[in-house]
Amino acid sequence: MKKFLIFLALFFLAASPVFANPRSTRERSSSSSRSPAAAEKPADDAAVVADNVAVGTSFSEQQVGLNNEAVDATNAGNYQKAEQLFRAMLHLGEFNVIWFNLGRTYASQGKCMEAREALMRVAGAPPIKEIPKSELDARAQDHLKELEMQCSASIVLQCRPSEMAISINGGVEFDCHALPIALVPGDHSLHAKTSYGFTTKSIKAVAGEVVSVEVEVVDLEKLLADGGLTPEERAQKSFLFKTLGYTFIGVGAATAIGGGVLAGVSYSRYQDLLEGNKTSQEGDYSYDNIMKEKSKTQKKLNISYGLIAGGSAIAVTGVVLVIVDAVKYAPRPEGEDVSSFQFLPYVSSDGVGMGLRFSF
Repeated sequence: MKKFLIFLALFFLAASPVFANPRSTRERSSSSSRSPAAAEKPADDAAVVADNVAVGTSFSEQQVGLNNEAVDATNAGNYQKAEQLFRAMLHLGEFNVIWFNLGRTYASQGKCMEAREALMRVAGAPPIKEIPKSELDARAQDHLKELEMQCSASIVLQCRPSEMAISINGGVEFDCHALPIALVPGDHSLHAKTSYGFTTKSIKAVAGEVVSVEVEVVDLEKLLADGGLTPEERAQKSFLFKTLGYTFIGVGAATAIGGGVLAGVSYSRYQDLLEGNKTSQEGDYSYDNIMKEKSKTQKKLNISYGLIAGGSAIAVTGVVLVIVDAVKYAPRPEGEDVSSFQFLPYVSSDGVGMGLRFSF
């Protein structure tokens, strides 16, 4: 009688579009009760049931009870409870009909990815003797085709950082990847989690379209250590410091080089006059001309020294800006500690000045 009732329950479960109607309390009690023979040897019954489940012949009594509760939950529209019950059945022993029912439960909740995986596992799971394997495999393939029509929208995730766990609509967690994820058109809730935090965002899937979704989990500790700057603000500051730094280096170097060239040309002209004065006291090499040229040369040299000093200062400022960017604002690999860069005054027996301090 017990096997007959199990057969009926599983037959109607497999033959119905979704699940069988709930049986009466008396029927459920009868199907889950032990036979007199089993009651005579309780110590060995658990081992026998475990062996039966392992070889994939039929449900254990505990699985029958869970199955009945899952059917009742499904007919009541409580798909989340039914999902939990079917997953509990899998922990007691894997059967193709459990994966089939679990896949249908996932589909009823719009969990496309989980539903597809569950229905795909029907063919490879141990069959149950009360239901022909070929019939269940064919039904699983039919539901997979229905699932493709139901889940006609797709999203592609762009995760920052790339290593994070994702779940959609409270489904099973999976590692973030760039492959399209099928969804039922409409609004969905996405939950992202990393080792240092989590975030939840609403996404809208559109039928027949692939929507790109950016997911970012901000490391608040790192953000505070960076001075409260968001990654976008850090990138803007980094660009500013780099641009100013390299511009200053270029302008400073050009100015200093120009000053050096001016000093060289002026000094060379003055030296030519001195050499010429040794052989002639007339014309351009007269004493008056030499003194005038000397005065001009001195002025040019003063200008050139100023250019060299100013250009060098500008170039050094550019170098400092580049260093500040590299230490404080430039993007770093994920997980790298925040570095700091500071100007600090110092006082010693030799004098007073400014120093630089780096910490990595």
